[in-house]
Amino acid sequence: ITDKVNMEEALRESEKKVRAKLEAVLSPEGDLGSLSLTDILNLDAIQAMMDNFNYLTDTGMAILDLDGKILISTGWQDICSKFHRVHPITAAFCHESDIVLSQGVKAGEYKIHKCKNNMWDMVTPIFVGGKHLGNLFLGQFLYSNEEPDYQFFRQRARIFDFDEEEYIKALDKVPRWSEETVKHIMSFYSQFTSLISNLSYATFKLARLLEERKREEETLTKTVEALSNSEEMYRSVLENISDVYFRLDNETNVVMISPSLAIILGYDSVEEILKEDNSVIWHDLSNRDELFEKMYQGKVSDFEVALVRKDGGIVYASVSSHFYYDKDGNRAGVEGIFRDISERKRMEKTLRTSEKMYRTFVENSQEAMFVVQRGIIKYANPGCCEITGYTAEQLTGSNVYRLLPEEEAESVKAVYEKFLSGEVEKTSNTVRLISPGGIMQVLRINSFRIDWEGSPATLNFASIMI
Repeated sequence: ITDKVNMEEALRESEKKVRAKLEAVLSPEGDLGSLSLTDILNLDAIQAMMDNFNYLTDTGMAILDLDGKILISTGWQDICSKFHRVHPITAAFCHESDIVLSQGVKAGEYKIHKCKNNMWDMVTPIFVGGKHLGNLFLGQFLYSNEEPDYQFFRQRARIFDFDEEEYIKALDKVPRWSEETVKHIMSFYSQFTSLISNLSYATFKLARLLEERKREEETLTKTVEALSNSEEMYRSVLENISDVYFRLDNETNVVMISPSLAIILGYDSVEEILKEDNSVIWHDLSNRDELFEKMYQGKVSDFEVALVRKDGGIVYASVSSHFYYDKDGNRAGVEGIFRDISERKRMEKTLRTSEKMYRTFVENSQEAMFVVQRGIIKYANPGCCEITGYTAEQLTGSNVYRLLPEEEAESVKAVYEKFLSGEVEKTSNTVRLISPGGIMQVLRINSFRIDWEGSPATLNFASIMI
């Protein structure tokens, strides 16, 4: 059972890796940089090619990923595979050499290093898509103009308990290359790694391009179908929209405008308006010029203008606009919405008139009125100042509870809390007020729950109890 569970888990993990690789390759949002060297290179094909190359040239090489895992290997010398990489100490020298070799080498270049086991190695990095994914190592070899230090190698054989004669035979098999040969071999491998990585990466890019092309074609087909189905709907919306949609080119010429403009301005058609001098529909030409200047500078939100109807009446409109662009991303002009706000403007005027009348009434009322919010007096009319003896400046912003005896302040505060919670909407109380000079007055206060600047408050009417 355990083996079956492990096998299923391994299968799920393998499936997960394959799916991630496909996502990285085919999805436009996939990250090709997340692919490893194993994902990108055709290891079997390159291994076979290198085996043949080794047979012809007796050149050993290996490709390792950045974790040190050997992906491809051929032609390693016996002195390395049977001796140096077997003993833990000499193997550590090999590993150290790998690290030293692979550091600081740029793409397309190579580095030569003599390890502590007295062998020469070379490395060239493998970059794919600008990312360093692995290294190609070449070795081991000796230069043809240097004589091996047999005494050194025999001494090492005794130190590390190698079979001395077999070790020396392995040393004699190590290829001797001239500096010119080394240069040509490494140049070949540098170009080879660049070639295989670029070809492999290009294959993935091509696969993605083909997949993206396929998806674009599918999207285009769906878009064409959707446009065909929605064209009539779009025309219907444009012809029946209450707001005015407009589109201008970069020279302020009208490209498109919805029929609702004719309805708002009282014309028979948009064509009739366009035949007129442009200035006819603008109540204030300086207002028009300011709007156009702002529209062609950038986004406009709720810019108010006044337009003239065919019958001479005034229509107030709010304009919002932004740039629109052609298929190449170049700014093509301005598009936006005119919204008729004439009714809103009339209501605002009525409200301002009402507010003025209300304020006149309150300010001239003989009855004392004041507003309290969170225990603070927010407003007090002249009548309130007259019966309390305080000025409006003294009352506004003061804590109402400090004007009451301590024992009454607590009961009034409790009632106010009920107002805030919505338990009561109005109440009537008799309280004692401490007037300037310490004089105590008895007031009858009728309170109503209101909203003041968006928060709960009380509107209070006060009268002196005789």
